[in-house]
Amino acid sequence: MTLAEILGSLFPDGHSVTVQDGLVAGSGPFAGGNLAIVGIDGDTPLGVDGALTLARSVLDTVRAGGRTPILVMVDSDSQRMSRRDELLGLNECLAHLAKALLLADRSGHPTIGLIYGHSAAGAFIATALATRILAALPGADPSVMDL
Repeated sequence: MTLAEILGSLFPDGHSVTVQDGLVAGSGPFAGGNLAIVGIDGDTPLGVDGALTLARSVLDTVRAGGRTPILVMVDSDSQRMSRRDELLGLNECLAHLAKALLLADRSGHPTIGLIYGHSAAGAFIATALATRILAALPGADPSVMDL
């Protein structure tokens, strides 16, 4: 399934989710309120910039208060293994994203991971595995240390 198909079935009355440079952000109606949506689409590798952008979206939801649930959509490659990202502290940025999701959950914002494509290694750990509930759609392909 594609992201558009999933969002269309979850939110038949519409949503405000956008994808820019492989990063998913927005919201959709849920139980009389909204559901915050973040994630990675298109088998995109997760680098420093993406991890910090996603963490900011999660922390903005926490700052707004309430108990808005956060849906983390995951179709990513592994972490971005570039010299630039490694020198800028990719491991710390991925950890920051994971901690932001854990903080959100502990602050009353339930976190739900939904894997609908591929995900591996650090990107998988920092997104999907950092959520309270994790589900995978048929055809999803998660892996960590796939030897």
